[in-house]
Amino acid sequence: MRGSKREWQRMFGRQPRVNLFRVDCGVPEGLVEFVGLVLGPDPNYRGLAKLLDERFFGGRLRGFTVWRTKDYKDCFGYTDFLQKKIFLQECLFSAGISRTWLVRILVHELCHAHVDVMGGNRVENGSHGPNWRAEVERLNLALRCNIEDDSDVNWRRLRGFGLEILYRCDRCGMKQVRGIRRPPDSIFYSWFPRHEKRCGGIFVEA
Repeated sequence: MRGSKREWQRMFGRQPRVNLFRVDCGVPEGLVEFVGLVLGPDPNYRGLAKLLDERFFGGRLRGFTVWRTKDYKDCFGYTDFLQKKIFLQECLFSAGISRTWLVRILVHELCHAHVDVMGGNRVENGSHGPNWRAEVERLNLALRCNIEDDSDVNWRRLRGFGLEILYRCDRCGMKQVRGIRRPPDSIFYSWFPRHEKRCGGIFVEA
């Protein structure tokens, strides 16, 4: 069917422009429902947190609130145990940043909150100790994915948010810029296993 732009508008009305947000074709099946809730320019991230709490944490996290922030630029998310607040970096809500990553980060922080509610040691919890790790593994099974997989992050877009952190190998001196305080690993970098076998050095923050 062909016709002029004016004819199409007369028949179907003026079509609004949509500001698209990146959702990769490879969204894990277990995350599809939740990613769908946070699409668009004003995602209902608090509603998502409530749903995740009810679905996976038995509603025990009602005392925690979720906030967007431009602070805490050394990480994508942060849980304040004393204030009972979960902070999500503002960049996670930007156009071009995969919303699967927003969901993963929120789940990550909810795991911290749940360990705290259940009486876990806060120092150990904050350093991703065994109790937190057990929660993550439980959620990985429930969601049928690895919530720590950051392969869908568009790192280039993050450069405008002040999240660049330089890592350097302590043996060969190889450099790698990251967006978060997490040394390079095999999850995101295909060259990492070869470097590990050839050099054996450890990446430290420069």
